[in-house]
Amino acid sequence: MGDTESAGDAASLPDYLGMAIDEALKGVACGDGGPFGALVLHPSTGEVLALSHNCVLSTHDPTAHAEVVAIRTATAKRGSWDLSDCILYASCRPCPMCYGASAWAKLPRVEYAAGAEDAASVGFDDKAMWDAVGREGGSGGGGAASPGEMVVAHKAHDRKMEPFMAFLKAKDEGKSSLY
Repeated sequence: MGDTESAGDAASLPDYLGMAIDEALKGVACGDGGPFGALVLHPSTGEVLALSHNCVLSTHDPTAHAEVVAIRTATAKRGSWDLSDCILYASCRPCPMCYGASAWAKLPRVEYAAGAEDAASVGFDDKAMWDAVGREGGSGGGGAASPGEMVVAHKAHDRKMEPFMAFLKAKDEGKSSLY
């Protein structure tokens, strides 16, 4: 999953990345966890199956990342683990665990706003995890993937840093912490 930006061609669609960013801000404001939000969309119907934020601190569960919470919510709502006809929108590039959960859910596409360097700039650095995994998986440029490979696309978004700035403020005020 590289951090290659592409502008996208969905100007007429709702701002799903913006919705994920807003959810990340909500999570920071209530102190549930890190500055991350995610949304699972069923694009053919336009239904948002899940809109979630990181809940690691409030649940004491290190797997309660926004993407995993959104995937759990969407699969429970559908009564199926298969999200092969959905898209995951995330406020930030998914970590290796969230990438794996996305792959296991058969999500064919993941779009994210903030890149790894943005997350690392406020203390959420997953480079060592990616190095341990051995590759950054997926089609990082957002283009065509090999059959069965998920497309992971970094999309430019002017609000991508808002959750991180809110997190730093909450951290400075003693309302949140790195984990």
